[in-house]
Amino acid sequence: MENFTCSDPSIENYRYFGAALGVLVTVVGTLGNCMTILAFGIEKKLQSKLNTLIVNLSLSDLLYCAFLQPITVDSYIHLSWRMGADGCRVFGLLLFVSNAVSILNLGSIAVNRYFLIRDKRLFDRIYTRYTMPAFLGIPWLVGLASFAPLWTSFDFLKQVCTCSFHRERGRPYTTILLVFYFVAGIASITVFYCLIHRRVAVSSKALHKYRVRMSAHGPPGAHGRETAMLAATPREASTSCSLDAANSATNTTAGTWTEALRDEPGASRSHDEASANSSDLDTGENVTKKRRNKKKKSAASAVKKNLDGEFKKVTKMCYVIFLVFAVCYLPFCVLNVIDRKGTYSPIWHMMAANCTWLNSGINPILYALMNRQFKDAYKAIVLSPLRLMRKTRH
Repeated sequence: MENFTCSDPSIENYRYFGAALGVLVTVVGTLGNCMTILAFGIEKKLQSKLNTLIVNLSLSDLLYCAFLQPITVDSYIHLSWRMGADGCRVFGLLLFVSNAVSILNLGSIAVNRYFLIRDKRLFDRIYTRYTMPAFLGIPWLVGLASFAPLWTSFDFLKQVCTCSFHRERGRPYTTILLVFYFVAGIASITVFYCLIHRRVAVSSKALHKYRVRMSAHGPPGAHGRETAMLAATPREASTSCSLDAANSATNTTAGTWTEALRDEPGASRSHDEASANSSDLDTGENVTKKRRNKKKKSAASAVKKNLDGEFKKVTKMCYVIFLVFAVCYLPFCVLNVIDRKGTYSPIWHMMAANCTWLNSGINPILYALMNRQFKDAYKAIVLSPLRLMRKTRH
């Protein structure tokens, strides 16, 4: 580790673009991930099991954006490493621990989504207040245990102008880790989202058939039971679905689907609205029984549709977060495979590395764009100081 410089004619001008991009990622990523963690802490609607895993992902992104990215920017500006050999090893270790935690958290989120739609009762047994700390801590422990043995292999690499593990010194262990995290990990997550998509498609079709059958052939009062099932607690709904499923597999699928949707952050509000609508409908003295049943049926269908849409939106957000991660890291992984001897120009390696920077800064933007509750919480955090200033003036 004698040479800490990365000066090369091909990157003399590009380094300023890389440094500017690094500053942007630092600012956006640090503020965005801090707001995500703060929003989760102060907004009860966001404190779901899924969002707990998302916050853990935000912590790994914050580690990178707030602490590691500024150091990389410094090395870009000066085209050298200025923190010594031990600082280089610490940086390399934290960098890959952060990446490992991100991949493991993305996998945990995919598994969470799958069990929620596959078996709600098993989901409730796995994800409890006692087991959630383990789901949060295990990715960090596994990541640290995986890359700590490479402590002596972390070195300053001229190609990327930052510290990473030495390509030759750490083999074959480094190859095993890359295959495990980036190949097997991403492939496994992809499989889980394919299974989720298939399950959602089958369940949605079965739920549609269930609605049609209940509408066309259901006995008197069936619509009332459907509304009551939606307003009931998950345990009551589970019992109701089990009774209805005695004579039909379609009913079972519909009941399981509806029950699973209740775990979504926006589900409780939909149930409250359903209960309020049912109460308002029952108090109309001049409304006939037939019209009341028709309105109850409409309200029940609307709530089911809202829950269905909420689950799909949240799952879509999780999938897009994973997809962005895969796209950001793909150029870096491919380039390291095809250029094992390091013959390519450093600018190619720097550009590929710059793509990986974007992932940690983009995630909070995705939360805001694809999740209404996160978006509302962000707005409240930003506007609260302004409101406080207005109150103090008056």
